[in-house]
Amino acid sequence: MATSIGSRIRTAREEAGFTAEQLAPQVGVTMGTLLRWERDENEISVKRLRKIAELTGKSFTYFVSEAAA
Repeated sequence: MATSIGSRIRTAREEAGFTAEQLAPQVGVTMGTLLRWERDENEISVKRLRKIAELTGKSFTYFVSEAAA
């Protein structure tokens, strides 16, 4: 089973040492929006996903490769 984009966002955030409260403003969203992405309740834009990749030190491909179940 493939890992969702949301769970990869959360894993990347945690591995980079960010709390949701710390990362959200750096991405330009509220903490609630970030948490909804992590729970796969809302879709994330490519622009925001690229920003998360940059901030967490992950490649964009990490988030999207085989992420669709």
